[in-house]
Amino acid sequence: ITHLKGEDGCKAALDTGFAHIAFDVDDIDAAIGACASHGVLPIGDPVPIENGPNKGGRVVYTRDPDDVTIEFIEKPGG
Repeated sequence: ITHLKGEDGCKAALDTGFAHIAFDVDDIDAAIGACASHGVLPIGDPVPIENGPNKGGRVVYTRDPDDVTIEFIEKPGG
């Protein structure tokens, strides 16, 4: 996973103290679309998962209007 620290100075996934909530989803693109109308926007594009138990899936980090980071994980074959 790419280091996602943005210009806004928010903690990135690899930083000490980073906290977030994660959800497994069947369709990562649909999850992104459904959340957008609530102000939950992707920090970057979904990226392929190349290692580990979710290899072959995709992951994306989003941020809500309160700066809470939400991760969506699409399992392989999603």
